[in-house]
Amino acid sequence: MHEIYLAKSENHELRKRLWFEDNKLCDSVSPGKQFAFETHACRTLDDIYALLTELADDPSRSIVSGRPLVASGEKTADRFDDPKTVWWIIDLDGLPRIGSVTETIERHLPCLNGASYVYAYSQKANIVSDDLRVRVIAQVKPTTRAALRAYAEYYSDRIVAFEGLNKKDRPVDPRIYNRNHFIFTARPKLVGIEDPHPVRVFQVDGWCNVRLPELPELVEVTFEAGGSGISSLPFINRETGLPSLLNFGHDDADGHMRGEDASKALGRLKHFMGADAFDAGEGDNPERQRLWEKILEDSGATPTELRKYRDFAQKRWHYAREREDRNVMSVMAHLRDMPVTGLREATKRIRDAISSGMTKPEVTAVSATPGVGKSHIMLEEIKRIVDASEDPFNVDFYVPTNDLAKELWEKCEGMGISSFVEYGRSSKVHDNDSKGGGELACVKAVLNEQIGSVVENVSESLCDNGETQCPLIDTCRHMWQRRLTQHIPVRIRVHNFLSRQMPSEKNPDYRPVHLAVIDESSFVNTLTHTPPAIEIKELTAPRLESDDHAWVLKFAQVTNEGLTIERLRDAGFTPYVFDHLKRAELAQRPRFEITPDDGDEVWTDDMKKLAVVARQIDNFASVWRQLRDCLETGSMNRVRATKDSISLAWHTVIASIPQAEQPTEPKRDVNGDLVMTKDGRPQVQRVRRRICIPAVPTVILSGTMRRNIVEQFVEVDRWVECNVRLHGQTEVRQLTTLRGSKSECLYGSSDQRKKKGERKESRIKDASNLRKWLTGMAEVMPLISFKELKENGVPIARNYGAVAGLNDLEGRDLMIYGRPQPEAAVVELNARAIFCNDEEIPHVHNYPKRWIKLPEQEYAFQCDYHPDDRCEDVRWTICEGEMLQAIHRARPIRHAVTITVASNQVLGLPISEMIHRRERLHPEYKALMNTGILPGGEKVGQREMARLWPTICADGRTSERLWEEVNTTGWGLIRYRRGKTKWSEAKVRRMDEISALGDVEWEWLEPICDEFIIMDELAEADERERMLIVTTRGTEVRPHDRTYNTVNLFDMLDADELGVPAMLPMRKPQNPWAS
Repeated sequence: MHEIYLAKSENHELRKRLWFEDNKLCDSVSPGKQFAFETHACRTLDDIYALLTELADDPSRSIVSGRPLVASGEKTADRFDDPKTVWWIIDLDGLPRIGSVTETIERHLPCLNGASYVYAYSQKANIVSDDLRVRVIAQVKPTTRAALRAYAEYYSDRIVAFEGLNKKDRPVDPRIYNRNHFIFTARPKLVGIEDPHPVRVFQVDGWCNVRLPELPELVEVTFEAGGSGISSLPFINRETGLPSLLNFGHDDADGHMRGEDASKALGRLKHFMGADAFDAGEGDNPERQRLWEKILEDSGATPTELRKYRDFAQKRWHYAREREDRNVMSVMAHLRDMPVTGLREATKRIRDAISSGMTKPEVTAVSATPGVGKSHIMLEEIKRIVDASEDPFNVDFYVPTNDLAKELWEKCEGMGISSFVEYGRSSKVHDNDSKGGGELACVKAVLNEQIGSVVENVSESLCDNGETQCPLIDTCRHMWQRRLTQHIPVRIRVHNFLSRQMPSEKNPDYRPVHLAVIDESSFVNTLTHTPPAIEIKELTAPRLESDDHAWVLKFAQVTNEGLTIERLRDAGFTPYVFDHLKRAELAQRPRFEITPDDGDEVWTDDMKKLAVVARQIDNFASVWRQLRDCLETGSMNRVRATKDSISLAWHTVIASIPQAEQPTEPKRDVNGDLVMTKDGRPQVQRVRRRICIPAVPTVILSGTMRRNIVEQFVEVDRWVECNVRLHGQTEVRQLTTLRGSKSECLYGSSDQRKKKGERKESRIKDASNLRKWLTGMAEVMPLISFKELKENGVPIARNYGAVAGLNDLEGRDLMIYGRPQPEAAVVELNARAIFCNDEEIPHVHNYPKRWIKLPEQEYAFQCDYHPDDRCEDVRWTICEGEMLQAIHRARPIRHAVTITVASNQVLGLPISEMIHRRERLHPEYKALMNTGILPGGEKVGQREMARLWPTICADGRTSERLWEEVNTTGWGLIRYRRGKTKWSEAKVRRMDEISALGDVEWEWLEPICDEFIIMDELAEADERERMLIVTTRGTEVRPHDRTYNTVNLFDMLDADELGVPAMLPMRKPQNPWAS
């Protein structure tokens, strides 16, 4: 574990030769093929430093990553293994310099802060640019190279993301973890170039150990070298070590996939044997042929495949590219970090959690698989308490939408629970409601939308100000639900009500609450605010008094230098200054007096213009309010500023649930001095709440919530998770070839998209073909996808963002397409609002990727993730969380359904089948497999296939693959044409199938095999007719004077008693596209 392995070349130099040609840096290296291998024991970093210093002047030797298994030979991977090591070698390649070399290293590798390590300059260091190119060696606990590679890629992803580098850049080179990789340690051979680093090796002394980052649970998987985005484990036969042919021995594997598979396996065989042994004898190599035939046999090749591919290695040996599959560390795709449970056990756990959570003022959060019945269990427990209680027991039940509110009200009615839905003024009351069904909750709903910014109290202006009342107050649904529902146990509200301040007990609208229930974690969305950016020039325009405006100008100066808490404090800003500016802004806001007896006519054009001004002033006040809170919390997440604009992000504290009494604090003025009352006592004010601490039992129910997010809004006392296994007969199919991005299906689909540059015709066509395919799939099963697809003619059943809680797709097969993943900047904006009181949210320029292995499958995918855990929780909730919500609309834990996931996004579900070609799912595919006519012959055949099966045969390559798949054994061959056009060919099962080609001239090239004609006719004949058919056909089997072989239809027709011969064609028509 403390060893360093070296390779030595007797006749070649293990270093690069560098020179300039036409002002361009050129390099060459010729290490040779034969090496001697050495092992050096290095117990300390001093030993490492001494060895690297020695190697810097020895071009015959180089470090090799893996442990040599032979004393000498080639550098093929089979000659090395991969033991654990304590020496972590990190190849930093092209890092932007920030300060000294050690400062740059430790900025990008924070695990080395305070640790000891050695670094040596790479071959091209500082030859062309000042970017940092060094190899760092540090001591860690014994670790596999696959794990060390995972740590290196973790830091590489973070550097690319945070520094805004190109996604293809690898600032931490992962190739050095291949076990046969050479790490050149000698100084380069410079031709006409001065060596910028006469001293190449340096040692840094520290005072602590290397602190490796905590990564998610990792599992080792085999990655196909040269592959992209998907890894499969069974490339290698674990028993023999020989390559495997994954697409052989399957009826559904097409010729293209078999050929590609065979080529890759041949490259792996070259790696297995070694290049010299593989190439020996060129086309005549018995050992290579023996191993190839064993690969075919072990892979279960069919007799046809054996005939076709037996000589593949002998014919194609010179095209083989040596392929070394490597191990990588992959994240396991766990939906949750707890074991899967059955539905009955999960139901019991949920009921116990809810029941105990309703007895004392604490918060219970239940995160369980959608469809397990959380809401129903909750209602049963509510009914139990309401029925048993002699005193009133009032429940506030919060749901995402009015449609779900209506659905919940109907459930309550069915269970005998008295309930009502509280609507916002502008909401339409559901039709079955006895209080104004089908109408708006408030007749002044339109006026309500307008006056919020210009009146002190909307309710007093529209309903009752103590002196006058609205003329319709006695019949108003809105007033009824506010003042006459105290006797109804369950009040159902949408999430928007969570930010409403609960009335005091003296208020006539007061309704005591004994239990609060929040259904679905999407309540977070209604409490977060990310308004449009505010321009600095508008914010700094003169409108306040001179002293206050001076503070505004000073703030603009700080913004110009770069907005930070330190700069704000250095400039003299305090929370009291910003609070004063907020109140000064609000004092400028225009106010109007509107009374309840006024109608819509009171809202004049002049008032509308002033309302716009008032809303702008509110926006300015929000800036000062959020800056005040930034200084109080020590976090700048609420505010981001450029030289031209300011963007805000924050969340509102839950206010509608009864909470503990707020503590108070002294009130201070702009200078921080105490504000005194008239009698000389300090004024006090309530401490601003940052989180909800309920004073009544509160239960939060969801299927896809993250604890870290929920706890930014409410303190959770008990967190219960249940991951319920799917129904035993449920199948989940995942289509691996679609990314699921919006651009994939909507590219160039609108004028707006074309204006953004989406004009590439090939991509526009691909997106159009994909929408056609989705349309066909939507005719077979309900489709959940992007809302924009519906606007482009795809009949989706539901769209992302509006699926949580819906039950109308229960028990039905279902397909979801696409991943609703927002851009990284959008995720970060939402994370700033959610974690507005937390440490600063970092900015990444793009998502890095990591391997994620599917559960119970030998596959792994590269998927996007955000390197900040808080942002990753937000991204997951919006993307994978919403996809899981969509899938569980079919209730696959309760019903035997088929779920099709048309995206390569890993969701943590057990996958029954991985599908690599989308056309096989489409209804046209079944029609094609059952067809009786198959056009062929280059472009004409492709056009005919596209005419008959337009969705799945939209391109020539797909047509070619599908042509291979149709079983045409015994079919006839015709040629046909329309008018005087060029003749084309088609395979035909029966003569009446030819009509599918339309009005064409045609003639036989090869007849239909009589065996199949007889079978078609026998299917509809009785016994007497069968004998006649056999006898008649037996005497008419020489059409067109072709030569035939004679066989008997003994097994098929029991014709052995008749002795009737049947004739078969000598050859089968070949694929017109085959080379």
